[in-house]
Amino acid sequence: MVSGTNVYGILRAPRAASTESLVLTVPCGSASTNSQAVGLLLALAAHFRGQIYWAKDIIFLVTEHDLLGTEAWLEAYHDINVTGMQSSPLQGRAGAIQAAVALELSSDVVTSLDVAVEGLNGQLPNLDLLNLFQTFCQRGGLLCTLQGKVGLPAWGVWGLGAVVSDPASKPSKLQPQEWTSADGPLQGLQTLLLMVLQQASGRPHGPHGLFLRYRVEALTLRGINSFRQYKYDLVAVGKALEGMFRKLNHLLERLHQSFFFYLLPALSRFVSIGLYMPAAGFLLLVLGLKISSAPPHAPVAGLRSPPL
Repeated sequence: MVSGTNVYGILRAPRAASTESLVLTVPCGSASTNSQAVGLLLALAAHFRGQIYWAKDIIFLVTEHDLLGTEAWLEAYHDINVTGMQSSPLQGRAGAIQAAVALELSSDVVTSLDVAVEGLNGQLPNLDLLNLFQTFCQRGGLLCTLQGKVGLPAWGVWGLGAVVSDPASKPSKLQPQEWTSADGPLQGLQTLLLMVLQQASGRPHGPHGLFLRYRVEALTLRGINSFRQYKYDLVAVGKALEGMFRKLNHLLERLHQSFFFYLLPALSRFVSIGLYMPAAGFLLLVLGLKISSAPPHAPVAGLRSPPL
């Protein structure tokens, strides 16, 4: 028996009715408290409250027990019961959730932001949401990674240079560099295979994976402190999140123009379903032809069919 408490607050949009909303969520599991992400969430809530341009409600959610708390809150919010968990009714609701961002930070100093896209049963968010994250990381000079790996310039990701370590100075954009070795395609293939394996597991690799079940486009951003030569404070992360929410605030409809089925060798490169599904189709075709060309089942020797 697991019991816990989820805490959430709703910032009502001053410029529109409460028909649509965005979610910023911070999971708190038993292993890590994620207190840095909770502090950043509260700081963003205080900052967002002073702005008047919001056209969508913004929900700030802190969940207990990680995925269990997230699923319990989603079921209570949508007034359904999929898993059989018991949750108390919510005291307040916003509009239909258009997009969600989950934030996990391991320390006050962030060297890169790793993005997780794999959801429950291999579901993926709309590719435009991932492009939005990459754009604001590039604009703010943040180093972003996929599957814990830095994208290489030959695959369209900016080079590892021009990153400032002084939080007081303005971060410069990462610029593309010339690179011609064979490591790029190999690293891209490794990243793609890691994504395929995570999708094949069927498990959500972050709280965002549970939002995808309810047709909510979502990502999980994890602050990593491993690349010692690139350091950013939480102000840079907060600016990137603010930019993402301001762009999502202007949505007139759900994200649907881009791809929902894709594979990622790097953050700025994707393999469309139109490229990898024909190969899978031909493999299934060969299997079907093999089955259809097999001889009919012959009776086993020593066995007689019963008389009519």
